[in-house]
Amino acid sequence: MPENFTAPCATPCLMATALNTVEIRQRKLEELAPGQVRVKTECSMVSTGTELHTIQGTHTQERPFPRMTGYIAVGEVVGRGEGAAKYELGRRVLFGLAHYGMIDCPEGKCRPVPDGLSSTDAACTPLLCISLRGVRAARVRLGDSVAVFGQGVIGAFAAHLAKRSGAYPVIAVDPVSARRQVALKMGADIALDPAAEDVGERIKQITDGVGVSASIEATATTKVEGRIL
Repeated sequence: MPENFTAPCATPCLMATALNTVEIRQRKLEELAPGQVRVKTECSMVSTGTELHTIQGTHTQERPFPRMTGYIAVGEVVGRGEGAAKYELGRRVLFGLAHYGMIDCPEGKCRPVPDGLSSTDAACTPLLCISLRGVRAARVRLGDSVAVFGQGVIGAFAAHLAKRSGAYPVIAVDPVSARRQVALKMGADIALDPAAEDVGERIKQITDGVGVSASIEATATTKVEGRIL
């Protein structure tokens, strides 16, 4: 690979080609445009919510197939277009685009990855920020009781951050056993299965009839609204 790789090339990418069908295809990258950087992907983050909707055809913004899929990735700058001088070659950056082997993106859309932070951890930070906004919006304080409905990536992070904010007890709610186990490992005090018990009644028992100080909804479904309220 040239020291400053700006020439047209082909790169593998992940695409949803039909309902519930994902394939690796080749896409052509043109000559690197001014103000852009070319990034060789090291790892990319899968958003199981957004991307599953894209693959299953249930996204609120429907697009024809084939569809690009992807969320957040980390990679190494291998090319700089004219005027792109913010990141030196070899610098690791975080960017929010599709699952490509290499990709060209505006320099201003990239963020530097600090030395000492692994690429896999860095790829999680945008989703962690979503969870953090939820915990802050709930105004979780020391000693608050908190219930987090849904223990996917966003919910697991939210339960962890609520615990780190001083909440007690932190109650994680999810019908999937593996997710409940992860929630407990990440700091939740109690994990409840909504398919096996009345979560509302159980929360009342845990909190001596008071209820929780804050509820965080991370399921992306309206089915839990009654339990939260």
